[in-house]
Amino acid sequence: MIDDYDERRTYCRMLGHYLSFAYCRSLKQGLPCHKVLDCWFEHFPVEDFIREHYSDAQRELFLAPPKDKMTSLFELIERAKKHST
Repeated sequence: MIDDYDERRTYCRMLGHYLSFAYCRSLKQGLPCHKVLDCWFEHFPVEDFIREHYSDAQRELFLAPPKDKMTSLFELIERAKKHST
């Protein structure tokens, strides 16, 4: 089942405190954090879990590296400009 590992906890290097796997696997609109493989590989066979529970398209979405901060900032500015006119 998808919630078999939900109670396990590990330290999140991005947020700086401990989190459950339930949080990590539902971070981005119900999809896992892009660092899920890095953070959980020592705790259980996370690659197998991801392959079993998520489609190729879903894995492509959440395993892609995040945009750099400048790109994200420019996108936010452009969105704000469109909404203000």
